[in-house]
Amino acid sequence: MTATEPGSPAHTEMDPQGRDDIDTVGNVGRMSAAGASARPGPTGAFLWKLHAQLMDCSRSPERLLFLDVETTGLSHQRDKITIIGWSFGGCANTLIANQDPSLLHEDAARAKALVTFNGGRFDSRFIRRQFPEMVFPRTHIDIMSLCRGIGLRGGQKSIEKALGIDLRDDRSEMNGADAVVLWREYQRGDREALRRLILYNRTDVAAIGAILDRIVDRMNMRSELPCGEVRFRDWSAPPGWWMLSDVSRTLAEE
Repeated sequence: MTATEPGSPAHTEMDPQGRDDIDTVGNVGRMSAAGASARPGPTGAFLWKLHAQLMDCSRSPERLLFLDVETTGLSHQRDKITIIGWSFGGCANTLIANQDPSLLHEDAARAKALVTFNGGRFDSRFIRRQFPEMVFPRTHIDIMSLCRGIGLRGGQKSIEKALGIDLRDDRSEMNGADAVVLWREYQRGDREALRRLILYNRTDVAAIGAILDRIVDRMNMRSELPCGEVRFRDWSAPPGWWMLSDVSRTLAEE
């Protein structure tokens, strides 16, 4: 679930208040970081910062933490996290409410950068409230803000469609409200509902890398990256991400 808020700034830190230390991105269009020096002001400064971050990310894609949170609602004060899905180091994982968060703690501590869709405004607030001791990397790439910068608006699913990204089937073609219903069904004993919820969440995580790839291409940054052949989708959607074999073992133990 990634509740969208129009006009969100681009975030580099996972801050509980949704603040950031760089300016809001304007309509950067197809301008590359190489051309930013001729344009003073926040847009040029942002592009240089983004370029530096992507340079670093392309060198170590295995240390990128792609993450998405599902919750019981939109209020970080009243609602709770139901599951957290993430991909890191070539593995897709899921933390279900009340499970041991040790693996997520370890991956977050080892990560070089966090990549989310609207994580600065949504996911971070829930995680900070429920896991205040969890340490995330300083660099946070919020791709919703980057999408706004290249003229793409709407929620994650609509942006996927606009970019021609097709990772979803009938089981994962849902929305945040459906995710809340699935969690309630699981609480009433429907384990299949939990499987569907996890698949939906993992598809969100998988698509984050695919969207980032398209943003890099549209901003003409691919040729400027030291490892231009790197595709972030390969790391947000690692082999077997949709199989849920680890979740099947978890369910069998309940």
